Amino acid sequence: MRGISGAVLVGGESRRMGRDKAMLSVDGQPLVQHVVGVLREVVDEVLLVGTGAERYGWLDARIVDDLIPGAGPLGGIHTALSSASRSRCLVVACDMPFLNLGLLRYMLQEAVGWDVVVPRSRGRLEPLHSVYARSCLRPIERMLENGELCPLDLFPRVSVRYLETQEVERLDPRRLSFVNLNTPDDLVLTRALGGASEWDDVDKEIELPTDRHPTRGTPLPARLDRRLFSAFTGITHSRKESMRNHLGGKA
Repeated sequence: MRGISGAVLVGGESRRMGRDKAMLSVDGQPLVQHVVGVLREVVDEVLLVGTGAERYGWLDARIVDDLIPGAGPLGGIHTALSSASRSRCLVVACDMPFLNLGLLRYMLQEAVGWDVVVPRSRGRLEPLHSVYARSCLRPIERMLENGELCPLDLFPRVSVRYLETQEVERLDPRRLSFVNLNTPDDLVLTRALGGASEWDDVDKEIELPTDRHPTRGTPLPARLDRRLFSAFTGITHSRKESMRNHLGGKA
């Protein structure tokens, strides 16, 4: 299904990883390039959204800086919807190595008639693996005006199609789509989750030629509050434990 834009949020600082997680190597290419490639299979255009997104200007994607710097992931969603050429936008994070094309296509198919399509994985919502309609813009703007920055707080204000765990597991039985990389421990667990040779070098970082990566090494402003990050991802326990649960197929 087309008529959809895609946005990869790249504005995080990778503090817990200690290096740019978007540039971690997957099968010899940067993780962010892998994510862009998956999205290109299901959308008409791909936007790279976030402060410092120009670092990835060598990718075949449209670079869009945050319209409201410091507004966290909700600000990224707002920027994506404001900048996309299509009326709906599939929004994902840059550090999700196991995106599932079948699940993404199903989400886009279900988007008609709803403001948001968001998966629920064993009770936890996944706002950074969701489809948003442009009709969400005004509610998001009101939230930003009031200093409300948690994407989860948008859902009671709009019409939402919740994909329940059973629906998700039909297409992604181990729910690996929602795994993301935040710490060095995650890299070790990702190898076990992937189980394939392409993940053997996931703990390496791709170095690009200086002329293709002019801003590499430039520190980003300290704008992503850790408490907000935990809020929007819905994390209620340590990431390490979460990924172990994914590995074991537990809740």
